[in-house]
Amino acid sequence: REMPVASAFVQHLADAPTALTDHRLGSLRPTGNPLDLAIDGEGFFELQAEGRSVYTRRGDFRLDASGRLVAQTGELVQGLGGAIRMPSADARIDRDGRVFEGDKQVAQIKVVRFADTQQLQRLNGSTFDAGGAAPSAEPAGRLRQGHLEASNVNNATEMVKLVETVRHFEATQKIVQGIDEMHERALRKLGEF
Repeated sequence: REMPVASAFVQHLADAPTALTDHRLGSLRPTGNPLDLAIDGEGFFELQAEGRSVYTRRGDFRLDASGRLVAQTGELVQGLGGAIRMPSADARIDRDGRVFEGDKQVAQIKVVRFADTQQLQRLNGSTFDAGGAAPSAEPAGRLRQGHLEASNVNNATEMVKLVETVRHFEATQKIVQGIDEMHERALRKLGEF
């Protein structure tokens, strides 16, 4: 049996836009690990994954067996000259992403800013493909060595939104049940004739 209003509601849910990613800066927390990097401002670290560039704000990096700077999932962190090799995990990284071993600059970490971050396509929890997003000429944020960016989610606000959503769902469910009961009564009345 068709329920036009309920069907329209289900279609409305199917047509709703997909969730947008909030790229606003989260709080920066110190870790003391020299390979932890946070971007203070806009921008993304560029990684090399399976022959293509991907982007992330997650900066908990490590050195692989070859001394290359890599993400926790193994992608190579890109510098202005390609993959970054570091002589040791104690290298100094300044706010512009320049990597120093003593007084000698050995690399510079590439940080890319996009004109429209909503065009980035999520690949997994923290990695994005550029999709239709074009790099911006605007300068990217500055790096903070020994820091990581925390989530920008406000738990209290999200809980309030969740409770509101549950209440809206319950109200809509009651409306659909009411319509269903009206249809049943109408069919019974028609059956009496």
